[in-house]
Amino acid sequence: MILKSGLLLACVFLIFLHTASNDNPWDLKMTLLLCFYLIVTVLLTLIGREPLGTVPKVNLFPGSSIVMMYQSPWNNRGRYEFVEILGNILLFVPLGLCMRRYGQGNYGKTILTALLLSTVVELLQYTLNIGTFELDDIINNTWGAILGRNLVDITNHIRKADNWKNGLRTISLQQSAGIWPLIALCVFALSQFIRYVNNKGWLY
Repeated sequence: MILKSGLLLACVFLIFLHTASNDNPWDLKMTLLLCFYLIVTVLLTLIGREPLGTVPKVNLFPGSSIVMMYQSPWNNRGRYEFVEILGNILLFVPLGLCMRRYGQGNYGKTILTALLLSTVVELLQYTLNIGTFELDDIINNTWGAILGRNLVDITNHIRKADNWKNGLRTISLQQSAGIWPLIALCVFALSQFIRYVNNKGWLY
């Protein structure tokens, strides 16, 4: 799991660096990075998973991961749900990066592509009985694609500004649409961790 997570982070980082610093419409390096991303995605979502049981599971309740994170102890299910949410977001960040950088970056196309690809992955997991079909996963994947688009928007905006401070101050709400929910999620997770530590009496 650590290796797969490392591969995903490396994939996000490398594609972000390439899309943020390269003005070419397409090149061999980008093609290789996309192949790397697809391999990592298949490894994380389909390869090496054990069958869940005799009956495939479906969870169509939006926000169930957040609810579970709130209701469960941080050292048990709560931390697991937070990591799952972050993982599902990061998984589709490269998709948003590429679509925004290479001319397919309007929100409609980004959201629709992410929805379709995520739904295909969830259906494969359901059909092969190696994962639960979760609406939350589709939402978080799509969120990740929007976040990837935002990262390129913000990078381009700062590069065009007089200086980076002015660039940061003039970032629009649309350019940061996927970032603020992520900050809220991290703050919520931190509050859950503090509550867990407080219940343990470690703050006294």
